[in-house]
Amino acid sequence: MCWYEVVRTDPGQLVSHIFWLSGSSTILVALMAACCLVNIQAHEPAKFIYNLSMKEMTAEFAVQINVFLHRLNGSPIGLTAWSLFVIDNQVVVSVAGMLATYFVVLLQFQQSSSAPNNSGNATIV
Repeated sequence: MCWYEVVRTDPGQLVSHIFWLSGSSTILVALMAACCLVNIQAHEPAKFIYNLSMKEMTAEFAVQINVFLHRLNGSPIGLTAWSLFVIDNQVVVSVAGMLATYFVVLLQFQQSSSAPNNSGNATIV
């Protein structure tokens, strides 16, 4: 985005691009943080339930606890991306790594395109 000629010559364009990028990044980070918190909080009751004493429980209540624990330990709980996967800490780290790799590749392409091309056949007349 910063390599476009318009952005390099017009400071207004550069500022607007920076504000757009920072606003979009803030929204994305806030959304991913909320998804991670939902995932963590959804599994929080399991710690309490594992420490319950089964002596004072009725059989019906014990069955309900077992079903609830089975649900907690079954498929992941949390906010999903179009029901494809649950957004949790692992997804956030994967997205951050992918973005970092993408920007490194972009920087390498920018450096290689700005360097003079001395390879190839050239005829001096």
